[in-house]
Amino acid sequence: MSRHTTAPVLVADRVSVGYGRPPRHARAVLTGIDATLHAGELACLVGPNGAGKSTLLRSLARFQPLLAGDVRVDGVSIAGYTARDLARKIAVVLTDRVAAGQLRAYDVVALGRYPHTGWAGRLDRDDHAVVDRCLTDTGATHLADRPMSELSDGERQRIMIARALAQEPHALLLDEPSAFLDVRGRLELTTLLLSLTHDHGLAVLMSTHDLEHMMRHADQVWLVTGGGLRVGAPEDLGLDGSLQRALAGDAVFDPVTGAFQTGRRPTGRVRLIGDGATMHWTRRALDRAGYLAADDATIDVICVSGNGQPAWLLRGDGRQHTADSLAALVALLRRPD
Repeated sequence: MSRHTTAPVLVADRVSVGYGRPPRHARAVLTGIDATLHAGELACLVGPNGAGKSTLLRSLARFQPLLAGDVRVDGVSIAGYTARDLARKIAVVLTDRVAAGQLRAYDVVALGRYPHTGWAGRLDRDDHAVVDRCLTDTGATHLADRPMSELSDGERQRIMIARALAQEPHALLLDEPSAFLDVRGRLELTTLLLSLTHDHGLAVLMSTHDLEHMMRHADQVWLVTGGGLRVGAPEDLGLDGSLQRALAGDAVFDPVTGAFQTGRRPTGRVRLIGDGATMHWTRRALDRAGYLAADDATIDVICVSGNGQPAWLLRGDGRQHTADSLAALVALLRRPD
């Protein structure tokens, strides 16, 4: 399926979510939510801690009741589905660790076939083929015979996503899927999710605190703000100031780089001269050290290359030095002469 598929899979219509039973004993966390998740789309749900992201995900999947409004999946209200039929439409991966004991990874993935099997839960040849395909799609075939208790966090996450995919859903909801992963695991998860959406046409909504991932890869951002939800492309929400207002706090959102800065006053100013990858990493190092790149600065930092190795020339204010690493360059800038 093409990544340009635009069919709406999940539609939230004037939804309110929270706790208790309406109307007298309900406490709303988010209200008036209108949002649509499309086939082939990766949407990131972001917002401050405690803002209601997990509550929204659980409510969209009917794990807890809506306080108001309606959620439709493939044009039908979730209230109209049986539990088994809804599980064929929506799969969910939560942050809660599943106590799988000594179950093999294959057996855990096979549990995802429950909505498609009879009351006895016996898998036929077609069911086993689906399980094998889901293990392949998640890059987890080599884990199939290992006990879940022996898997790393990243490996367990792959198996839980494979189990969700075994339901053959149209929409996949994930709550902080990268929370326990290392850098490599997060990169692998990103590659997997992009493949599921852009190559296989799945609709994916994931909550995340990884803002760099969101800005780089999300097709849409569901931004929790002011007890409601604002939906848009990440670039649009960056340009109109929505991300700054909702997430930055004491930090500053840079609409040019799509990154959050600490908001501290610059330590100094330099004129940065160079190009290519060396220039890019030099700017990052200077930003981190608190030095602002400005064309009217009196100190030049010149990126040069010698014998294929980067080097830097620091010149101005009566001094001239060379550095063979960015750590050395920063140390020279900070050293009083």
